[in-house]
Amino acid sequence: MGIFETLEERGHEQLIFCHHQKTGLRALIAIHNTTLGPALGGCRLRRYPDEDTAVEDVLRLSQLMTYQTAVAYDQSGGGMAVLWDENAEADVVALRAFGRFIDGLRGRITVYSDLGTNDDDMRVVGRETEFVFANSPHVVNSETAAAWGVYHGITACLNYRHNDPSVRDRVIAIQGVGSVGSALADILIENGAKLIISDRKFDPLKAVQDRHHEVEVVKPEDIYDVPCEVFSPCAVGGTINAETVKRLNCKIIAGSAFDQLAELRLADELAERDILYAPDFVINAGDTLMHNNPGGRDTVEEVRKATAQVYRNLGRVFSLARRKGLTPYAAAVKIAGEKIKRIALTKSILVSR
Repeated sequence: MGIFETLEERGHEQLIFCHHQKTGLRALIAIHNTTLGPALGGCRLRRYPDEDTAVEDVLRLSQLMTYQTAVAYDQSGGGMAVLWDENAEADVVALRAFGRFIDGLRGRITVYSDLGTNDDDMRVVGRETEFVFANSPHVVNSETAAAWGVYHGITACLNYRHNDPSVRDRVIAIQGVGSVGSALADILIENGAKLIISDRKFDPLKAVQDRHHEVEVVKPEDIYDVPCEVFSPCAVGGTINAETVKRLNCKIIAGSAFDQLAELRLADELAERDILYAPDFVINAGDTLMHNNPGGRDTVEEVRKATAQVYRNLGRVFSLARRKGLTPYAAAVKIAGEKIKRIALTKSILVSR
């Protein structure tokens, strides 16, 4: 399938290849849908094996961002940017070059930190463009906001399954304790949960254990098998696949990772196994919600209140899924699609500029 056929099939508006030989920058920017407003999306940095993989990643994630922003609120469209770097390390000069490419789009997309980048990187990008979210070092960071969103999502799942949102004494297995998973672990422990964690890197595991000696650690390959109430994928996407889905020993899947299901058909298999799946683009919207709340991230309390919208959004998703006999994933896509369709009706009104 050619690139234009692919864009048409997925409903994308733009796919932009950015190359700057002098700085070594290779980046892709995808804008999926701007019906609700200018696109909002993360900026990832990864070592991609080939061009096709990078293109697939940016297209898939930008489409999920359209769903995320539509379910979370109705002021932004969906987009995504990926930096393709052989060393998977952010370079200051390349980041500034990337910022100039973003600025050239004049607000069609605003980016923020995602997998492989952080707020410091976005502040570098911000030297060349205003169309970037980069928290000041003195406010709560986007990873903490994402973690609070996942926490609220977990409580929504527990309330749906047990009519009780409390995590106290619930066993929760976190796959990946990087910046978001680590912050989530702190929140869950503070609220009385019992944690089992895994990560492919030693340092993040040790950091969590140093703060919380009661946390149990298992090998990354064993995390799928542990008996738990909630399995929380907080690492890379695609960890729930045809093999691992059969090993899951949980009642709920609720985590921060984007694109958790390697294949969308797995949503049906989870439903058949009576495992409640919180759609990734709904539960991991904490940082997206904060970007729509300028000036409201100075305290953890403000972040906690703003990201509580995730609880309400998941409640709507589960309610529709139950009424219509849909999987939660299909219900969430339906909610997003219907909102975009309704707002699109207003575009028939000519507005002078």
